[in-house]
Amino acid sequence: MINYKKLIGSTAVYGFLGFLPLMSRFILFPIFVNILTQTDYAIIGLTNTVFSFLTILLAFGLDSAFTRYYFDFKFKENVLKTFITTIFIAFIAIQSLLFLVAFWQGDTLFELIFKDERYEFNPFGYIAIGLAIFSAFNSIILVYFRNGEKLSRFAVFSVLLFLLPTLAESYTILVLDGDAEFVLKSRLISTGVLSVVGWIYFLWDKPLRFDFRFLRIAFPYSFPMIIYSLLIFFYTGFDRVLIENYLTLEELAIFNMAFTIASVMEIILIAMDSALVPQLYDQLKNDPQNAIVNANRVFKVLGLVTIVSVLFIALTAPYFVTNFTPESYHSALKIIPILLVGFIFRFYYGVYNKPLFFYKKLKKAPLLNLIAAIAMILSNVLLLPKYGLLGAAVAMVITRITLTIATILLVKNEVQFEFRLTKVHLGMALLIALLLSLAFNS
Repeated sequence: MINYKKLIGSTAVYGFLGFLPLMSRFILFPIFVNILTQTDYAIIGLTNTVFSFLTILLAFGLDSAFTRYYFDFKFKENVLKTFITTIFIAFIAIQSLLFLVAFWQGDTLFELIFKDERYEFNPFGYIAIGLAIFSAFNSIILVYFRNGEKLSRFAVFSVLLFLLPTLAESYTILVLDGDAEFVLKSRLISTGVLSVVGWIYFLWDKPLRFDFRFLRIAFPYSFPMIIYSLLIFFYTGFDRVLIENYLTLEELAIFNMAFTIASVMEIILIAMDSALVPQLYDQLKNDPQNAIVNANRVFKVLGLVTIVSVLFIALTAPYFVTNFTPESYHSALKIIPILLVGFIFRFYYGVYNKPLFFYKKLKKAPLLNLIAAIAMILSNVLLLPKYGLLGAAVAMVITRITLTIATILLVKNEVQFEFRLTKVHLGMALLIALLLSLAFNS
């Protein structure tokens, strides 16, 4: 049997640490929407999107390779240190090259990708590059602390990476009356100072050595991860770019706020998933038949938690939005319930992809992300011009449904795993009907 007490405890730990980035957004967004202009709030959100994209390019999949091969060298201290410093030196080389490309063609790229002239490469592109560089290096430190079971160091560094930029941005807005550029620069500086201190501490006992053999090992693993991560970005974040192109920065600000509220579900789902996977995989390996029965029980519990969580967000969002945000943001109430429908299918995707990961049937997994990315782009291109933000929300739902259906078909074709979720399906169907009613009657 799966240890439910351990599951709940693990969910709490993962939930707290996983919630930190989103917690910063939640702490700051009432400040953003009440003090900053909608244009400034949209620019900050758009820079976050560019930052996410650049982090994938600048990390070059080496953070994933480090995660994969860490345990191969864990008990060979000098070898592990050389592996770490080789990755760091490779980061510097790759990021220097990409920075030169951005310096050369950054303005041109921004003019091609973004419609609004208020969103310029200088300064926002440079800020996003800086944040991405710091994020790539910090990911190695966090992986090292996590895999080395240095929980206290992992927790301290994670909390500081959340706390210092949040305080800096709050101070910039509330005390210095800063705009989007000033706020983003304060985040860049605070993150940079902390990161440099963290790197010095981390590398203090690791002589800088470079061994190209480690890159020969890492690159075959990192290259596919770049493609995989980019596809995920395109179906989860590229819609912000399309909204900026088809609508306005002000409408993008409304969508960002609505998505921030709805994305509480993402953290809940990630927390539950992170707590479940180790125990589920252990049982699938040692007692497959009973594990399937127990897994279905857990999926039902997680389904119930998802239903309750979505219902709570949907019912409390109107009070929160109408009382704590300006009237110019109140149209977000029409799309929050629809976005929550999308997160229901995010739950289903998380459930149905488990057998693919356990049985290592992942060769076609990038195809799922490609299908979702195509669905996201096509649905937004078709719906945004006519339906505006409502079209963007519906496009998100279409993308999640497409990904879930494709995953179910792949699982049926690749593995034998019996799902018994009839009651969950019924509860979700009733919840979707309620959410659609809230959306079209608000």
